[in-house]
Amino acid sequence: MSIRVLHKICSVKMDFGEILRTIGDFGFFQKLIILVLTFPNILLPIFFCSFLFIQSDPARHCNTDWILQADSNLTSDEQLNLTLPRQEDGTFSRCQMFVPVQRDIGDIRQYGLNETTGCQQGWVYYDTMYDATIVTDFDLVCDKSKMAQLAQTIFMGGLLAGSFVFGPAAESYGRRRTTQLPVVLLLIFATVAGLSPNFCVYMLSQFLVGAALAGYRINSTVLATEWIGVTKRSCASCLSQMFAAVGQCAMAGLVYAIRDWRKVQYVIAGGQAFIFLYIWWIPESARWLLGQEKTEEANKLIRRVAAINKKKIPENLLDEVTAKQEVQSGGIKAILTSTVLLKYLFIISFAWFSLNLGYFCLVLNVGKLGLNIFLVQFLFGITEVPAHFLCILVLELIGRKKSLISTLLTSSLFCLLTLAFPRDSAVVIAGLITAGKFFLNWGGSVCLVYIQELFPTSVRQTAVGFGSIAYRGGGLLSPLLNILVVYHWSIPIVVFSSLTLISGALVLLLPETRRKELPDSANHEGNRIAACSRPDFCEMLSLYSGDQASSSSMPFLDAYLFSFLELGWKFFQPTQRDTSDDNMADFGEILSSVGEFGLFQQLTLIALSLPNVIHVFGLASLVFIQSDPARHCNTDWILQADSNLTSDEQLNLTLPRQEDGTFSRCQMFVPVQRDIGDIRQYGLNETTGCQQGWVYYDTMYDATMVTDFNLVCHRANLIEVVQAVCMSGTLVGPLVFGPFAESFGRKRGTQITALLFFIFTPATALSPNGYFYLAFMFIAGMGVAGYRVNSIILATEWIGPSKRSWGVCVCQLFSAIGQCVLPGVIYLIRNWRVAQLITAAPITLFLIYIWFIPESARWLLSRGRTQEAKQLIVKAAAVNRRTVPESLLDGIAVKDAANKAGIQVILGSTVLTKYFFIITLTWFSLTLSVFCLYFNMRNLGLNIFITQLLFGAIEIPAYLLCMWLLEVLGRKVLLVATLLTGGLSCILVLAVPQGNDNAVTSLVVVARFFLLSGLIICQVFVQELFPTSVRQTATALGAMTARVGGLLAPLLNMLAVYHWSIPTTVFSSLTLLSGALCFLLPETMRKELPESTDEAENHRNRTSANNASFSCSKSTQL
Repeated sequence: MSIRVLHKICSVKMDFGEILRTIGDFGFFQKLIILVLTFPNILLPIFFCSFLFIQSDPARHCNTDWILQADSNLTSDEQLNLTLPRQEDGTFSRCQMFVPVQRDIGDIRQYGLNETTGCQQGWVYYDTMYDATIVTDFDLVCDKSKMAQLAQTIFMGGLLAGSFVFGPAAESYGRRRTTQLPVVLLLIFATVAGLSPNFCVYMLSQFLVGAALAGYRINSTVLATEWIGVTKRSCASCLSQMFAAVGQCAMAGLVYAIRDWRKVQYVIAGGQAFIFLYIWWIPESARWLLGQEKTEEANKLIRRVAAINKKKIPENLLDEVTAKQEVQSGGIKAILTSTVLLKYLFIISFAWFSLNLGYFCLVLNVGKLGLNIFLVQFLFGITEVPAHFLCILVLELIGRKKSLISTLLTSSLFCLLTLAFPRDSAVVIAGLITAGKFFLNWGGSVCLVYIQELFPTSVRQTAVGFGSIAYRGGGLLSPLLNILVVYHWSIPIVVFSSLTLISGALVLLLPETRRKELPDSANHEGNRIAACSRPDFCEMLSLYSGDQASSSSMPFLDAYLFSFLELGWKFFQPTQRDTSDDNMADFGEILSSVGEFGLFQQLTLIALSLPNVIHVFGLASLVFIQSDPARHCNTDWILQADSNLTSDEQLNLTLPRQEDGTFSRCQMFVPVQRDIGDIRQYGLNETTGCQQGWVYYDTMYDATMVTDFNLVCHRANLIEVVQAVCMSGTLVGPLVFGPFAESFGRKRGTQITALLFFIFTPATALSPNGYFYLAFMFIAGMGVAGYRVNSIILATEWIGPSKRSWGVCVCQLFSAIGQCVLPGVIYLIRNWRVAQLITAAPITLFLIYIWFIPESARWLLSRGRTQEAKQLIVKAAAVNRRTVPESLLDGIAVKDAANKAGIQVILGSTVLTKYFFIITLTWFSLTLSVFCLYFNMRNLGLNIFITQLLFGAIEIPAYLLCMWLLEVLGRKVLLVATLLTGGLSCILVLAVPQGNDNAVTSLVVVARFFLLSGLIICQVFVQELFPTSVRQTATALGAMTARVGGLLAPLLNMLAVYHWSIPTTVFSSLTLLSGALCFLLPETMRKELPESTDEAENHRNRTSANNASFSCSKSTQL
């Protein structure tokens, strides 16, 4: 049997396509609806102009008209000379002025002014490219210069919110209404933006404009697509993109002609007013109406469309088709319960995210390519027009899958090629980036077509909405990714190009949808797969669809290929367990016999928890750094001219001075080959960066990574990069070693991670440069995170319900002890390399006994290794001085010996998916908050050693209280309480005046107390919510999400440059939101660990009391 025949067997015929073929699948009606819905896209790109055409650093000086009160006849040059300090290059300062004084003009001329301050009365702008921009109107310069990028982020946040709100809303209220409402919002808030009296009103209006723009884009495209037949279905998405490209070209000309951003806003509002007039006449989607059982309205619309297209529709066909319609369950739940649809959503969303991240990273940098900004913007727009015309043609020739893969790979390669050319090659780089943007935009059109064809009508709008959330998320992150150029100019290009390449590879897993009817029911894919004798194999076979399946001209090869694929599929598919015996007991009965918390469990717990004392020391080099040490450039070059110079003479001759009179920390005079006498007489004028390193003095430490690797001046921001890389290691660790422990055992996962930490911690101390240090810290971070996850689960799975929370709490308690010891060690040893070597020494002891720790008997039983499990149970009973009845040992059996595990089990259960989402969001929020506070410890104002001691000391009572309260109040109540209290404590920090160090530190310490308590509860809770087959996976993925919080913490702290309250506001809000969501979780106190998905969903109260009454004649199982 050929693959082509098999594919036909697996397919079903769609109903609404019959209607479209009868009334015309691309007649006059469809052409008209496409035109009226896609035309507004011309205006959409113009909404970006207010923060694209800004000239972010205009020529300016402080407004110093105050001096005209002393002498109104001063010339402009005299006014500037008297009131403005000069920079090192001799030009007037752009951000500083002399403090205004009430003195006579003669005194000012004679004695001058010395004390400087920021611009108190605004700025005077000159030689600007534009008449008015948001930068000049709202003074987004100097200390507020980063606010322009914040405006970009706020707008992208609106796009994200719009996708989130308007996408699912269209599923409930119809495509038509959710297309009309964004038009109204765009008209209102485009006008409000132009009238904005201040930056706050402007940002609010831009957020709402972004939300409306995203809502209109996705809903109008879906509405148009659902009226078009298979042959021209791609036209709606491609034409909407093409009109947007025309809008980009128009934007360049419009801003060139009108150099005032407020007037441009009014022009946009005028265009929206025209759209507002006709948008109320657009029709609803007949597919959506039929899906909602509104057959009468659908009938009227279909007849009207047939009349416009001059077609006749038979009554019997309409009655037959509408009779088949039934209300389909929609929403994200329908997607999450289908592994096929979930796979499609992940892949297409990831591809869309990567494309938009790259697209906006390029678009928002349009003014930095070195060419005329209007020319570059015009090129960006004009290249998109052929991209979308080609898209329409190519999509029908080679299909969706091949088109998307080729555009993803080609765009990333063009962008990566820019790294091969010098940065001053403006023309070449602009050409490559324009080509890259051409394919990125093309890929975006393909994604928009593809996602509508992959999902049924009942969830199509939801899928497009969530895909757009990922799409807009890429746009939201693009300004933040562009900020990373301060570390290295190539970072943004490398990041988004790599993601695009990865998504190109993942698209290989999607099916081809070219010239296939839009699916109208959620089970259409399921019906197609169910036609196969092996549904799981047929799902895999669906990848070979369309032209791929039909391309073979040799049927016997197809038959061999079919047999080979089926054999391979059977080999890699897990064997299903036998779940017929419901009378078997569980592992809790075994623990009741051997002892739930005897000497065996206590020794295991202590042995596994002890290394946590040392793990904290791994962060010492990141925290105790003195990020801005006293220093000056090394200028020993002048000693070749005169080796007898004193230190003061050397500095005076070779270093320029700053405005406050001190020596520059980052500049030196350019070395010259001149006589010392000439240097003394004429001095040196030309400055440069420190060419021979720095000289550090009056430092708190003997050596830190800052002083060893010179992370100062233009490299000062690399400190956050080092922190982020270390946190990346802690992110990757659970991702790698969590699933590893699920397959190879908790014991092996714990031993390997301990070995990694032992090897790479001293390796960091021996790092010859920063690159080696980063690599070693990344691997050491993997080891720490992997060990923490695996050791806690290994200990917990040996402990009974009454003391189960001790597994997490004791591990964290040892970590808190380490934090208390850490400041004392660093206070005595002020050298980070020595501290790292000392950290590795105690690990040697641990490596000796780690090989003797026992495996988890639960895991052995779940893997069918019954004999090994029995031997361990007997040993545990002997250590606990218990006797295991022979009948119990003989009755141990294996339940579901090869049960399916992994994330698919979690996502296949709506209950477990809900638990997983809530607990991971909570874990993420808590970790983000804890590390934002921890990495900001040195800025709290108190002595860093005292602060570290307080941070560590407060953890000990937190963990001890948790051990008690978890068994008194339960998991749920305690987690909600700690989240809400910790979040409120952080918010209270915002109410304390800056400079009140004692109050701020006290509130931070209190907040840290509750946040760390919440982390403990999360780690207990996640193990009790999920069954044994996926416990390690759920814990690892939860830990991975938590590590993402740690990874984002340094980046979130960087947002303090916009306003100091932003980081605190963000992580506090997330913590409070998590606290509210935790009300949806069940209580698990004193309940046995679930062994199956059913038990996890039902949370049967299998307590120790129930276990005592078991019958020894029953088989014990896991």
